[in-house]
Amino acid sequence: MKIPTLVFNLLFVYQVLNAQPCAQTNVTIKTQADLQAFVSNSGGCTDITGDLFITYEVQHLDGLEKIEKIHGSLTISNTTQLESIRGLSGLKEVIGYIRIQNNPKLLSLQGLDNLGKVRGDFFYFSNNKHIKNLMPLSKLDSIHGIFQLYELDSLESLTGLENLEFIGNDFAIFKNDKLLTLSGIQSLNTVAQSMRIYENPALTTLMHLSTNLAIGNLLVINDNPMLSTCNAAPICNLLQTKPDNCIVSNNAIACSSKDEILQLCISNLNETTPKTVVIYPNPTASKIWIYGLEEKTEIKIYSSLGVHIKTVYSNEDIDMSTLKNGTYFFQIANQHYPIIKL
Repeated sequence: MKIPTLVFNLLFVYQVLNAQPCAQTNVTIKTQADLQAFVSNSGGCTDITGDLFITYEVQHLDGLEKIEKIHGSLTISNTTQLESIRGLSGLKEVIGYIRIQNNPKLLSLQGLDNLGKVRGDFFYFSNNKHIKNLMPLSKLDSIHGIFQLYELDSLESLTGLENLEFIGNDFAIFKNDKLLTLSGIQSLNTVAQSMRIYENPALTTLMHLSTNLAIGNLLVINDNPMLSTCNAAPICNLLQTKPDNCIVSNNAIACSSKDEILQLCISNLNETTPKTVVIYPNPTASKIWIYGLEEKTEIKIYSSLGVHIKTVYSNEDIDMSTLKNGTYFFQIANQHYPIIKL
């Protein structure tokens, strides 16, 4: 009995030593002197229990490598000299939001290489004119709030987001002058609320969206003058099931209206996939009816957070009355359909 007790005690001590909260709750770094003072007084702590705010004349973040978790929010904003954030290389999780904006000398996001989850209201990334790619975000798998990418003048694709599967609110991509494609987000399978793509002057195609992507409530595709290919599977699905929730205008020919996109969706329809499935009524307070399935089919029901609720077999109707109010996603074959329970 003594050995297991000893092992338990050693594990407990190890966990305590490796999750040490910083004495300073909120950390503000404006200069290298501020950074050095925090590093000198931190005692090698790993968790900032409040916010980390980086701004003004700080030049680098070397010395913060032991920080693994920020329980508040991370803001890197309005710096004048900051070229590198490599000092954040130990950061794995941010409980609050992330805001990285208006850093004219920041060259890359290297330093966020181990970031896996952002649980806060948004990840807000804008006006960093030298950022060419999002490669350092390769471990990021979920953002539980809003994700906005805009005014990134050098960004050409979304390469680096290949691990991202879930966005819990709005996903907005706008005013990125050199963005050509959405390549990099092929693994994204859930945008729980809205997806907005607008004012990207070089964007040409949306075909890099996953066929499994479910968009919850709203789709906006506006003012992308070179965008001519919009008939990706998730776009077609939402236009067919919730056309009133889709806004399309001022893009190139073949993508300038909902009708133009739908014509291409229909002409390219693959008879082996359930794109002709219609689920009605949506929203619903009780039963829904399924049209387009010739025989009983496996239907997996997921919550808005991607949690599997149950699996049913039907080709006619499903009783939703026992489920709580909210947004659900029905997976039929390799397609996802958002359903709102009232």
